[in-house]
Amino acid sequence: MGTVSFEVPGPGTYQVTCDPKLDTLANSGTAEDVLAGKQFYNDQNAPVTGTMPNNPPQQVSVAGGESYTIPRGYHDGTGKVTGTGAALPALTNPGEPGDLLKDKQLIDQSGNVVTGTLELGTSTSDATATAGDILAPKTAYVAAGKVTGTIATRGDSDVTASGPQVAVPAGYYPQAVNRSVQTAEPGTPAIAVDNAGEVTATVAQDEGYVPGSTKTAAMQLDTQGAQTLIPGTADQIIPAGKYLTGAQTVQGDANLLPENIKKGVSLFGVEGSYESGLPANVRTITLTADPPEGGSVFGGGVASDGMTLTVNAEAEEGHNFNSWQENGEIVSKDLEYTFTVLENRELTALFEKAGQHTPGVDWWGATLPSSAYWSGVTYGDGKFVAVVSNSNKAAYSTDGITWTATTLPSSAYWSGVTYGDGKFVAVVSGSNKAAYSTDGITWKAAALPSSASWSSVTYGGGKFVAVVSDSNKAAYSTSGITWKAATLPSSASWYGVAYGDGKFVAATLNDNKAAYSTDGITWKAATLPSSAYWYGVAYGDGKFVVVASSGEAAYSTGGITWKAATLPSSDSWSSVTYGDGKFVAVARGSNQAAYSTDGITWKATTLPSSASWYGVAYGDGKFVAVAGLNSDKAAYSSARGPEA
Repeated sequence: MGTVSFEVPGPGTYQVTCDPKLDTLANSGTAEDVLAGKQFYNDQNAPVTGTMPNNPPQQVSVAGGESYTIPRGYHDGTGKVTGTGAALPALTNPGEPGDLLKDKQLIDQSGNVVTGTLELGTSTSDATATAGDILAPKTAYVAAGKVTGTIATRGDSDVTASGPQVAVPAGYYPQAVNRSVQTAEPGTPAIAVDNAGEVTATVAQDEGYVPGSTKTAAMQLDTQGAQTLIPGTADQIIPAGKYLTGAQTVQGDANLLPENIKKGVSLFGVEGSYESGLPANVRTITLTADPPEGGSVFGGGVASDGMTLTVNAEAEEGHNFNSWQENGEIVSKDLEYTFTVLENRELTALFEKAGQHTPGVDWWGATLPSSAYWSGVTYGDGKFVAVVSNSNKAAYSTDGITWTATTLPSSAYWSGVTYGDGKFVAVVSGSNKAAYSTDGITWKAAALPSSASWSSVTYGGGKFVAVVSDSNKAAYSTSGITWKAATLPSSASWYGVAYGDGKFVAATLNDNKAAYSTDGITWKAATLPSSAYWYGVAYGDGKFVVVASSGEAAYSTGGITWKAATLPSSDSWSSVTYGDGKFVAVARGSNQAAYSTDGITWKATTLPSSASWYGVAYGDGKFVAVAGLNSDKAAYSSARGPEA
């Protein structure tokens, strides 16, 4: 209990008695925590007497290997436990296991057992190794003392290849390492190229320590620059192992086709299919000089369709080049003639003696095989062929001078003859007879669609076409053997017919009628400048020309619209043809002939003799005329002059 005194205003002094209240302890002590005999109040205000022993000071000795247990309780710190024996001195350079012979033991200054690792007889006094000489994390004793190694342990993954180089880092390799590098430029001393052209570089690293390095190696292959190999009869080999520094081109040829190679023969893997003749698209261009001594020709041979070809002519001394002619017509007046190949062609370079003879102007006589009514003449296949109108006689000549007799299939009025598609074809007036021959010598019979006065026949546009002189009948044939009927615009004496510029054109006797057709089947009417005996029609130089027995002539650029022209005389002009850049006409009953370079303006010339000249044709550089009315007369005109 406690007593508190204090004054209160007013008389007297007051006293108050109370129990004090202690705070609760977070970790209150116990009697064992207080020396024996000492007291304290606990948090319940109760007095507590301590029980912890108070030990007196002691001096205790302990031998090596023994122990002493300190009694429980309080001691004042003056007691001492003392070990018996001498104390170990402090060491300035304590030893390590490597300083003790292998397998020997000792107690270190801390009392730990130490087992030696030093080999008997080994000394480190002259050792020179450093950490970079010892495999990590191993240690070793050297002259400088204990050293921990820094050499790294390496493997295959540490060796890298990049481009032409191989990098091998320093370190210890516990097993052999092989690293292959495939590059265009080898990177190690071991390089190989296989048959597939693959370049392989290999680095081989043996077991053991390797200092870090990068090695580069090179290998020069044999090289071959760009080249073009032209196929021949022998193999051309690019040797193995060559590095190609440029493109290797094996030349091709668009004509390496089966149809261009003989059947049974293989060229570069292409089996031939060609058996005979030339391929369908390969043409023959035949060149001839006329006369041969007049000059030379160049550039003929074979060529494929679509090719552009140029042929050349060169005149000999004393001669002039006149023109290139084909089938009696001038195709070029130039020494160099260029054209696109579309078909077989037979071209003649016509030469003439300087200042001498002119074809169609200067004429010389020839003799037919017999006297007869020679009504018509034509040229083809290297021959002139003439027919007779009152028998089965015919004749042929390779030069228009020397003639040989032959025989038609029957005796009749053979009135007209022409050449085309490899055949000579003749027609008869007064029947349905016709005849054909592939050589102008041997003839076979054919039949026209009806019996009529078939007066004239021509060829063009793939057809033979014939007209009659006593009706509106016409006929056409693609072969010259089998014929079909056609109809002219009106009944008239249709006496002459010709082909040119994609049209057939016919003219009449004693009338002003003409007709034209683009196919020889369907015909349309046209009008001539006057009514006359229009006997002959020809085409050349872009014009159709017709002549009449009264000295009249007419010309048309399309066969539709006609204009008048005048011949040199009023003779009975019976036939006209075109060649050597000229129209040439002959007359009956005289020795008159005429020529014109344009079909408009005509000039007179003279035949070898007076006769009934019924037919005229051009071919092989010559004009040839034949006479009728029981005559054996013929005439020719060329730049060569008279020939024996």
